[in-house]
Amino acid sequence: MQRMIVNLLLAAATALSAKELVWDKDSLVLIREGGNYGRMMRVDADTLLCSFELSGSVCARRSTDEGQTWHSEVLIAASQHGATAIPFVLRLKS
Repeated sequence: MQRMIVNLLLAAATALSAKELVWDKDSLVLIREGGNYGRMMRVDADTLLCSFELSGSVCARRSTDEGQTWHSEVLIAASQHGATAIPFVLRLKS
């Protein structure tokens, strides 16, 4: 996680000085080909959760190694009457 934060801070600093965003391509990991509108959150000290839109449905994958690898995706929501997009993740106290 610290590496990801450092990479984001470095990218932000580069963006501010050069007016463009430059990513460290060595740190990029494709979570799901074809996935859109991804959102990520830390669930606990060992788990990241990424939710994303895929073909009109909402899916999620989790990582327990700081995002280096991802478990199989889980279908969260789907509708027969249209897309179920904007896959935000909320963390509840319970």
